[in-house]
Amino acid sequence: MKKIVVLFFVVLTTIASAQDNPGKTSFVDGAEYNNYIIDQQTLIGMYFDEFGKTLVDTTLTKDQIHTKRMELAGKVKVCSNNIHNMPPWKGNSSLRDTAIILFDFYCNVFEFRYKKLVNCYFVEPFTEDESAEIDGIDISIQEDEDRLLDNLILAQENFAKKFGFVLNPE
Repeated sequence: MKKIVVLFFVVLTTIASAQDNPGKTSFVDGAEYNNYIIDQQTLIGMYFDEFGKTLVDTTLTKDQIHTKRMELAGKVKVCSNNIHNMPPWKGNSSLRDTAIILFDFYCNVFEFRYKKLVNCYFVEPFTEDESAEIDGIDISIQEDEDRLLDNLILAQENFAKKFGFVLNPE
């Protein structure tokens, strides 16, 4: 139980830190630089979760879901802009540039792929074609994200090695 409380505190602190430091451009060390990227990614993960809950809320209309999608897309764009505005760390931009590609992908998902997904959900009558299209959208998002996350993890490992810190496996 003690570990759960500590983990909960760490996650809340990380999220609060990310929300308190939008557009951060100075960092104490490479670990803080890396952690800022992960903090922004954590926020985006929360926005994905929120959209998932919105999408399955049967009391909402198509327009209400699209409105929420666009609201969350704006929040994702803020996180993406925060990463775009980060300076290179000691002349090295490889981690930031890899994160930018991932964060731009997240923006694309909210703006375009989720729009198509919502539209499919509300087709009347809902057929196997719409179901197959939704599955295809889900699969393509997951495959693209997996590839981009693998790239980010590799960039983080190289960055940590180059700047002398150890990544936390959590």
